[in-house]
Formats: sequence, structure tokens, C-alpha cells
Amino acid sequence: MIYRCRYLALFALIGAVTQAASAHDSRPLFIELVQLDSQNYSLAWKVPPSVDARDFPLVTLASCERVGESAEAERGRAADFVAYRCAPDAAIGPIRIRYPGGNPSLATLVRWQSANARDARIISAPPDQTTIELAASGGMLSTFLQYAQLGVSHIALGFDHLLFVACLVFLAGSVRKLILAITGFTIAHSITLSAATFSVLNPPIAPTEAVIALSILFLATEIFRDKESTLAWRFPGVVALIFGLLHGFGFASVLSDIGLPPDDRLAALFAFNVGVELGQLAFVAVLLAALALVRRLRPIDLAARRVIASFAGVLAGFWFWQRVLGFVL
Repeated sequence: MIYRCRYLALFALIGAVTQAASAHDSRPLFIELVQLDSQNYSLAWKVPPSVDARDFPLVTLASCERVGESAEAERGRAADFVAYRCAPDAAIGPIRIRYPGGNPSLATLVRWQSANARDARIISAPPDQTTIELAASGGMLSTFLQYAQLGVSHIALGFDHLLFVACLVFLAGSVRKLILAITGFTIAHSITLSAATFSVLNPPIAPTEAVIALSILFLATEIFRDKESTLAWRFPGVVALIFGLLHGFGFASVLSDIGLPPDDRLAALFAFNVGVELGQLAFVAVLLAALALVRRLRPIDLAARRVIASFAGVLAGFWFWQRVLGFVL
């Protein structure tokens, strides 16, 4: 009885934390600063749809004069652009962010591009940082590290992708099958991530994210049924390969907002993918360690697996309807 109570308490805690996280868009506040010529700049920003209009931020470029703005920016909402004129050859920045209400705990990504498009880089900032300095470019190595960090951050905040990987761990059952499943998932989402980034394939992202939630629901149903004769149980690598194609489009949606530096597109894409894989492998390692610890206390029997599957299925179903209503209504 005491072990069942521990299981229920554990899953209730996980459910509460994940549900709270799912109530907010994991995407950051995205800011783009583009140099038009030696004095003129265009500043634009994009706010995640989960942020209430009352909390939309005001983004400004310090040390420069504001000379024009779009209608959207004038209303204080997500800006099409705001025009600034700066002194020639003067240091630009910093970028300042002010939230009229409370800070909705958004991380910030800044993309800065010079007039000749040779200097295009990404700067990331945590939620509590509202003044962002525009540091000098560090070259290709700096670009690689920045995009790799973005990949790690995205998978760490991508609760749907992590839940899919967690279901694969339970479905695989053996180390060999798990390696095949993770490899298949990696290959598949790398293909569609590249295809979407270079505009070879561009499916609408909102319906794609709804189907991603369905992929989790499918795996959760298979775990609950516990019928090892099905395709998913016998060949989890094949299932991971098929659904990984969908998840790659989800990863690509982040890069579509951020963009790639014109001179280092392949390196930045590779770095982002490396970051995603590192984050994914770290999650699998932590999950396997946690499962090993739980099994030392009590074996994970069919009843426990069904509790896990029910939790994953309910959450995936919630995400599915939330996403469908998001693009239907």
C-alpha cells in the first residue's frame, strides 16, 4: 500500500508540474535587430501567443533615437518593426525590455544582423534579464555554440518531445531496442528539420503540433494495452522513425522564427541539431537512472506502467485538443 501511495504521489507531482508548464508557451520572446545602413536600424519582436495582451512588453533600443513605427507597435502589441536612428560608428544598444504588468517569466532570444548580412548572431537571455548588451561577434565557433545552446534549451522546454521519448523508453524494454528507437527518432527528425529549414517541405505548424500530440497518445495507448505482439512493441524503432518525421517539423518551427546566419547556415543548423541530441540523450540518461532507482524499491509492474501510460495519454489528449482549438477557433 505504501508503494502505491508513493507512485500516486510521484505522478501527481509530475502531473502538476508538467500541467503548469503546459499552460504556458515554452517559446521565448523573440527580438530581431537589423542594421539597414550606417545609422538606421529596424527593431521587431514577437511575443508567444500564450502571453496575455496586458503583459505584452515594450522593447526599446537604448542610445538611439526612435524615428518611426508600425501600427502594431504603436498599439503596444507585437511589433512589425520600430525604426531607430543611431549615431554613426557609435556602440549600439543595449536592448531594454519593460513589461507593463508582471514579467511572464519568458526567456529572450535576440537576433542581430548587420547591414551586409555577414554578422548575424543570436543572443539568449534568462527571464530575469531585461537589459541585453549586444556583444561583438565571436565568429563561426561562437555561432556554433549559440545554436547548440538553443537546441539544448528547446528540447529541455519541449515537454511534448520529452514525453514522446519517455514513452519510447517504456516501450523499448531492452537496451538494444531503445538504442534503435532513439537512433530512428534522431535520423527522422534530423531529415525533416533540415528539409523544413531550407524550405523543401513546409507543412502548417499548428496542425503538425496537434498530430505530434497524437503520436504521444498512440504510444501511451500501446503501453497501456501491453500487447507485445503489436508493431509498436515489436519494432519501436520503426514507430520512432515514422513519428520522428513529424517531430522534426516541430523543431524547425523554432528555427523559422530565429533564422540562420547567412554565411554559416549549415554550421548553425548542425549545431542546433547537436544541441537537440545532447539534450535528448541527457534526458534519457536521467530517466533511466530514475527508473533504476525506482526498481530497487519495487519492480514496475503492469499496474504501474498503466498509471504511467494514463498520465501520458491524458496529457497528450489535453495538448491535442488545446492545439486543435488554437487553430480552428
